[in-house]
Amino acid sequence: MNKRGIALGLTGLGLLLMSQRKKKEGKEVEVKLDILTAEGIPIPHNSAVIVMEGATYIARFAMTNRSTRGGVPVATDITVWMSGVAGPMSILFPTGWVWNAAAGQSLTRDITFSIPIGTAGQTGGVAISLRTADNDELARAAVDMLIQSMAIIYAADLQLDVM
Repeated sequence: MNKRGIALGLTGLGLLLMSQRKKKEGKEVEVKLDILTAEGIPIPHNSAVIVMEGATYIARFAMTNRSTRGGVPVATDITVWMSGVAGPMSILFPTGWVWNAAAGQSLTRDITFSIPIGTAGQTGGVAISLRTADNDELARAAVDMLIQSMAIIYAADLQLDVM
């Protein structure tokens, strides 16, 4: 192999190493989202979570800042957005807020929400999106929901006259 081939080979190797390094650096966040009962009990599920209209639930999300610069963990500002739907209706969550995440910091938050009445038999979901100040999405998590009708108790007063 001549000197030119060696130089090209080393340049290619250097570019490969630089591209791999860039992939590992920058803003990176892990996020996990779970739905819990109002009492704080996680609702187990393999696919969609089964919820009941008119009931209150907790969306619990856990985030970890894995951002690095030069291979060193760094702090970063992360904007947290939550959204949800139940059939055609929106589930209200707090508007976006900024998490000033220290290097390697983890954060868990619980947000209470209710399933609107009149959405039984429909599908819905809750999602969380973590974004940079430039609105680039860093991480996303979502949970699908199947909505059951609330329990209805019927009662009547009955009076019989026996002759």
